[in-house]
Amino acid sequence: MRTSEPKPMVFFVPHQDDEYLTFGLAILRASQTHDVHVVLCTDGSLDDTRNQLGSGKRCYLPELGKGRRIHFGRHRYNISVQEFIGIRDEEFRTGCELLGVRPNNVHIAPNRAVDGSLSPDLASEIIRDYLSTLPEAVVCTEVPIDCPLYDPNAPGYSDVYHADHHALGNGARMLFESGQITELVYYADPYYLQLFKDAAPHIDFKALVPNQTELGALRKAAKAYRRWRPSRRQFAVAWHSASPLFPQVTGDWNNCFYQAQR
Repeated sequence: MRTSEPKPMVFFVPHQDDEYLTFGLAILRASQTHDVHVVLCTDGSLDDTRNQLGSGKRCYLPELGKGRRIHFGRHRYNISVQEFIGIRDEEFRTGCELLGVRPNNVHIAPNRAVDGSLSPDLASEIIRDYLSTLPEAVVCTEVPIDCPLYDPNAPGYSDVYHADHHALGNGARMLFESGQITELVYYADPYYLQLFKDAAPHIDFKALVPNQTELGALRKAAKAYRRWRPSRRQFAVAWHSASPLFPQVTGDWNNCFYQAQR
């Protein structure tokens, strides 16, 4: 009896670094057995690191585990918005490849949103575009759970930056409910997991837990986001932006998820 091929898996991520922070272990593990694609859905241009790099202020960015720091000194790097997007895109590509994704399967959506402006409708359009060539793929993306984080009028509202995460989840949800996605898995940003659980206590989140080999691979992949070589236009953007959220700092290497049900 012939064993059927596993379905392709497509991860739709909002910003350059979410592929690691929210989906890193899932992508790494799936890449061993599935045809994995990763699609970037916004340009990541709102990140404040571009302003930090041109501020002239002193920076002491930590390098974990080596008893030293990535760099000292003051930042005086004037980087245009377009160059900044390109720098972040390169971190995204390198991070995906270190997680085991084939270079040809690392995608930047041609119609991606300007950071902070992704709508559920545009998210649905982006997802549909890739499903047109991979119609049976398992879609993996952000949770669509409504909680104070995403309500501008509620206490605890964060910012428009993470509204892109919510839009992706809702765009996928609409396609799933209309039958255009056959299998959908939602992943929770680990740093907001408790907020999601409080907002949706009926949801039973499952956890992917890394083994020792996977931990080593995840540590290696994190180097994509910590490269500081200004002469090569490598500015450790994700590490400047989100180093407190990386699992090397939080100690939480798990990916938490749940499967959509009709």
